Amino acid sequence: MVAATQGQATMHKLAMCAVMAGCRAQYFPIILATIEAMVQPGFNLDSIQTTTGNATPMILLNGPIIDQCQVNAGANTLGPGMQSNATIGRAVQLILKNIGGAVPGYTDKATLGQPGKYTFCCAENEGANPWEPLHVARGYAREQSAVTVIGASGTVEVVDANHYMSTSVLLTLAHSMTIAGTMGGRYLLGGG
Repeated sequence: MVAATQGQATMHKLAMCAVMAGCRAQYFPIILATIEAMVQPGFNLDSIQTTTGNATPMILLNGPIIDQCQVNAGANTLGPGMQSNATIGRAVQLILKNIGGAVPGYTDKATLGQPGKYTFCCAENEGANPWEPLHVARGYAREQSAVTVIGASGTVEVVDANHYMSTSVLLTLAHSMTIAGTMGGRYLLGGG
């Protein structure tokens, strides 16, 4: 059952949404894994789907599936240009709307929304990452493919072109989390 209206996610309905989004057949296991992760009670999809805020599910991919499906993990990863990123994210959003009933103004009460409600899918750039990949840190083998679903709000670009010390860059990053009007600022508007 898919929140917000608890629609039944049959394979036929899921496949229809994937086809409408322009997905290739090899993307379908990613879509299935994403939906399976989102309907778990701990993910709290119903609240993400019905909030007046702009939260929406973001799909983060790891492992061999990135290369197999040519998912962009590099420059402009959330931008245009890659069929896999765009259509996987779009299929999931169509599932949330057409099966889950998350219709803007009806059950989806976001006051402004965000572009991620069209598509929000990317891959971790494991090759350029100095840390272990997220899925490995979460207990999966490096050679496994994994889908992580994150309830994400709108995007904020953080740029620090003036500092070269890691502590200064981290300070810029930390300060960007307290922008007035975001949920990240303690004692600021939302205080999240």
